[in-house]
Amino acid sequence: MPASRPARLRVARAAWRVWVVLVVSLFVASLPANFEELHRACDPPDCAENQLTRNEFRLLQAAGVAVDGYAVYMVILLSVFSAVHAAIGLFIFLRKPADPLALFVAFTLVTFGVVTYAGSLDLLARAHPVWWLPVQLISFVGSVSLLAFLYVFPSGSSMAWRWGWAA
Repeated sequence: MPASRPARLRVARAAWRVWVVLVVSLFVASLPANFEELHRACDPPDCAENQLTRNEFRLLQAAGVAVDGYAVYMVILLSVFSAVHAAIGLFIFLRKPADPLALFVAFTLVTFGVVTYAGSLDLLARAHPVWWLPVQLISFVGSVSLLAFLYVFPSGSSMAWRWGWAA
């Protein structure tokens, strides 16, 4: 093993920890904005993800379901999905801390898991414009890391030399 590899792995693990703290913190900070958004009816195509249209809002109320219940349910559901991705990523990170592919898979799980299930990150950016750049960065990195993950999984190297341009 080259002498620089342990140093690079230490840096990668530290960067992973910082990234996860940023992603999870922004996700948690976005939950109130998501909860508030789920209380408002919208007109398509201006609806946020999981937001009810005016007609769906009326149907929900006519069925006797409280809008608070729907909002709480959706926030919990999104939180559980994101937490499962983060927990699996953390498990991989803890079990294989010296494997670069495992670190990348853990990174991808945490980032893409939060990006996929947290349309509320965009709501956070809309409510607090100072978070727009970090939210866009997380969304971009999550999408790119998933594509890169599909490109190198399961061996850790590209599928074939002719696919190098796709990376």
